Amino acid sequence: MRTRLPRYGAAILVVLVALAGVFYVKYRSPWYESRVTIAFVTTTTGFHGQLYDHFSDNQVFTAIAAGRLFDNPRTRAEIRALGGHARLTFDVAHWGNEEVPVYDQPYATVRSVSQDPVESRRTLDIALKLLTDRLKGWQTSSGANGKLMITWQPIDTIVGPVPQSLQINRASAGLMAIGGLLALWAAATVGRLTSRRRTTATA
Repeated sequence: MRTRLPRYGAAILVVLVALAGVFYVKYRSPWYESRVTIAFVTTTTGFHGQLYDHFSDNQVFTAIAAGRLFDNPRTRAEIRALGGHARLTFDVAHWGNEEVPVYDQPYATVRSVSQDPVESRRTLDIALKLLTDRLKGWQTSSGANGKLMITWQPIDTIVGPVPQSLQINRASAGLMAIGGLLALWAAATVGRLTSRRRTTATA
């Protein structure tokens, strides 16, 4: 009985340490994310959260152009020069289907991720201001003005900066590690018990 208690205590300690590691990896990530989903609209249509066919091909083309703008290394360099050093992504959604959050409407999700929460939000704000300036510049240079101007509006409030959890597969890997440790402990215990029985039988 006395020999079993240390073994069980060691096994419990191993499990607790491994679980602590899993939860640390999953919930204590040092990265922070700021994000917002935006729709491309005109002042003639307005925006009230749900639009059905109230957009033109120009709005779709504008969404595509905005996506290419933020894919351009020169744009990213410009954002860094303005003080935005977080990792930025600009994902234009598919349209012509029933994807949420807006049916059949061109929209995009803008994200910035950094280990500094202030940097995360600052980069997002810089990117949105740059988008506003570029949209206006593209259209005024083409002669557009007033109610024909395409702009962006947030579909929801800006989220963040919030802690970004690491990928769930890392936590799964931690659980697999726990299983492996328990399997090794069980095999070692069975081996010791078998060896003792053989020794006792021989004696």
